[in-house]
Amino acid sequence: MAHFQGALPTQDLQFRFDNASGVLTVDLSPSFARDLREAVQVIEMPTPDLEHNYVTRLRRAGYRFVPPDLLRLIESVRSGIYAPTAVVFNGLPFDPVVSAPAPTERPRDRKPSDLSENVLVLFASLLGEPYGLAGEGTKLVNDLIPTREDRDRLTGNGSERRLGFHTENAAHRRLFLDHDLSPHALLLEGVVAPSNHPPRTLVANGRIAAAQLSAQDREILRRPCVEIALPLRQRRGADALRAAPTPVLTGRPGAETVTAAYYGDMMQPVSKRAKKAIDAFEAALEAVAVGLTVKPGVLAYIPNTYTLHARDAFTPAFDPQGRPSRWLQRVFLTARLDGFQIGKAHGGRIFELPE
Repeated sequence: MAHFQGALPTQDLQFRFDNASGVLTVDLSPSFARDLREAVQVIEMPTPDLEHNYVTRLRRAGYRFVPPDLLRLIESVRSGIYAPTAVVFNGLPFDPVVSAPAPTERPRDRKPSDLSENVLVLFASLLGEPYGLAGEGTKLVNDLIPTREDRDRLTGNGSERRLGFHTENAAHRRLFLDHDLSPHALLLEGVVAPSNHPPRTLVANGRIAAAQLSAQDREILRRPCVEIALPLRQRRGADALRAAPTPVLTGRPGAETVTAAYYGDMMQPVSKRAKKAIDAFEAALEAVAVGLTVKPGVLAYIPNTYTLHARDAFTPAFDPQGRPSRWLQRVFLTARLDGFQIGKAHGGRIFELPE
């Protein structure tokens, strides 16, 4: 059974593909990093009403400065001709940042420029249509920064509890009739990372994991077997809003779409037999998982259709001003933005979805 669609394009760049996990690593040259820095460092993050122009400007810079071999790879991934578990880009330009902002500070207070946002959105604009959700922040780019208040919460700003394997905004795939509003993919970029034992972002290919299950478990997972809730930061009340019972696996064998969220109260199986199959799938995901260290200069593209991701539990370090030593930035990707018209727009690319 083929788990990876297509083949790598011919290239001169340094590509490393791990056949067991399906993760592709791309090592970019210092000259490309230098040219990219010069091209985008002077661009400033806009107000929300100008985000379309911002994305267009960075997309134009991408087509101008990204080498043809890398563009061919990006086009193959964006179109689905090539479907790795994840793509890790190494060697991107970054500003040296000592620590993340404290809760009372703005992210821009801790950085000399908007370089990290610009690099992230440039790659996002080539790989899809970047967007944000109102429940996850007020900007197109989300800042994932641990805080003392959130250390025990199962969110991107949490730390001391492991965030289990999940497809991002899994409930959005089924919550709105005829509208799959879960991200097509997400991009993570490192801004600050602890020098000792930085927490890993883990990725697991759900198609590889599904192939390891019994036929009976796969059949159960193809039926409406679980109710999935909205993530914590998107809930508007004490009760968790859940989508109607949904399958975990859809699509033909070897090319499944996976919908799951293995943490907290996110998944409620419809029966004991469904729970057994769901637990078996989680064990298979853990068995095929690989850890990524998303540090400055590293950007990770994670497909959200079939790859699940998780985050290690860790104890964050804070300086005397309450500034932590870990900071990731994230943006969601979709193929088209018009589906989000059922909700409320905050500017051009940040949306508030109805309940």
